[in-house]
Amino acid sequence: MESAVECKKNLIDQANKKTGVVMDYDTLTIGFSRRMTSYKRPTLIFSDLEMLRKINKRGKVQLIFAGKAHPHDEAGKQIIRDIFKIIKILCNEIKIVFLENYDMDLASKMVDGVDVWLNTPSRPYEA
Repeated sequence: MESAVECKKNLIDQANKKTGVVMDYDTLTIGFSRRMTSYKRPTLIFSDLEMLRKINKRGKVQLIFAGKAHPHDEAGKQIIRDIFKIIKILCNEIKIVFLENYDMDLASKMVDGVDVWLNTPSRPYEA
């Protein structure tokens, strides 16, 4: 069984390899991976970019997103596009990646490798 440090290192290594972003092992890593749909509100963390910037100045954070939208869910597809827009906006301030080809293996690496799991569903849709 891998330690938490090894799990985080494996996830960060995979994220760096797939995206070319150089994420850090020692930075607080926040993760969100699941089906991209509006009621799960994956972009809620970006609702106040100034606050997120202030938090990052006090103690560095990095974010890893992964997931897929249903082929007929246009809002879910837009969420993914919005995440990529935010990645560009914050690229010189906060390291954010979106890992494509989401599957059970990646989901497991995400669960085991992040420091904080982001879960922001709308009521009454939470699991």
